[in-house]
Amino acid sequence: RLELDLSQVTEMDGAGLQLLAVIEREAGINGTALSLTGQSQAVTHTLQLCRGAAL
Repeated sequence: RLELDLSQVTEMDGAGLQLLAVIEREAGINGTALSLTGQSQAVTHTLQLCRGAAL
């Protein structure tokens, strides 16, 4: 099990988002449960923007 606490993240750009995607992919490949906790406002905002762009 892998838990990432993102509560202290103050800025997040495309590189940060790509890093999260790689971590998620690798965790899945290795059968590791991944959970993101304490998402800061910056993380939440970035994820919302990307979900909106995917529509």
